[in-house]
Amino acid sequence: MAVGDKICNDGLNLALSRLHGTTLSAVSVAQIGVGTTTPAASDTTLGQKIPFTGDTVQLFDDSTDWTGSADATAAANNTTTYKEMNDSTDDTSQSFGKSGSASATVTYSSDIVSDDMSNANERFYVWFYIKDATALAKFETTANGGIRIYISDDNFTKADYWNIGGSDSSVGWNLADVSVASPDGTIGAGADLSAIIDVRVQFIVTGAAVTLTSGDLIFDSWQMARVGTTDFNSTSFDAGPTYDTSLKTVETQTKILTTEANGFSISEVGLFNTESTPDMFSHHVFTGQSKTRTDEYRITCKYVAEEGS
Repeated sequence: MAVGDKICNDGLNLALSRLHGTTLSAVSVAQIGVGTTTPAASDTTLGQKIPFTGDTVQLFDDSTDWTGSADATAAANNTTTYKEMNDSTDDTSQSFGKSGSASATVTYSSDIVSDDMSNANERFYVWFYIKDATALAKFETTANGGIRIYISDDNFTKADYWNIGGSDSSVGWNLADVSVASPDGTIGAGADLSAIIDVRVQFIVTGAAVTLTSGDLIFDSWQMARVGTTDFNSTSFDAGPTYDTSLKTVETQTKILTTEANGFSISEVGLFNTESTPDMFSHHVFTGQSKTRTDEYRITCKYVAEEGS
């Protein structure tokens, strides 16, 4: 993967503006991500930002939450392959499968506590796991979407859905990152996002007779986070900014708590100000670090001013 550090064009403009006394806000916010693209001066956002925290839509920690369609195997608690998330008790995922031959489409549905998802800045983050290449080859890869998620306010007579798996899926863990306000399609008039009470996982295989062993497909942690809030924007600087006027350096240290960003392989950080459209001061990409709830991270960014001719 690419690694590197870059002060961005917006960051240079921000520095010049504050040098001359304009009212642009100072750098005070950190964002983290899982992107792996080499930083560039033209960057204005991270490659793929992730939340420090958010709201749980479904933990996938209880098989009795899920009702399968005719061909579905019984949902099964999996305590071997799971994502360790922010919840201190979340050591369980759900194994889904297919045993019948009535249809190529299988669904698993679950009720949730009524949730308002109507803010335009909400995003879903959903983890799913495909066991091996044999299992991967069984999923539909056309525009129909081999793997989908649904939300509904009326038992799926009205619903929104997102295609989260298909031709771009891979063996192992896959992260779906989608805008709640931009579904790939709807059932009926679409879901009333202010009162969501049902969620569904659907997968389509390449033929009605194709089966999946329980554990070929695993889901864990369906999270919702709001862009522009503390879900994504951390002001938890453990140290700094600190200045060394002799060496002409400034240093910040972003803290990621044991209860934040668990389950992700963190590979980038960006520093921003707090304008309505934030200016990205700098972008840093590094070798991914897998975050668990026993880890507390501190990411140090150090800037050195050099004399010019």
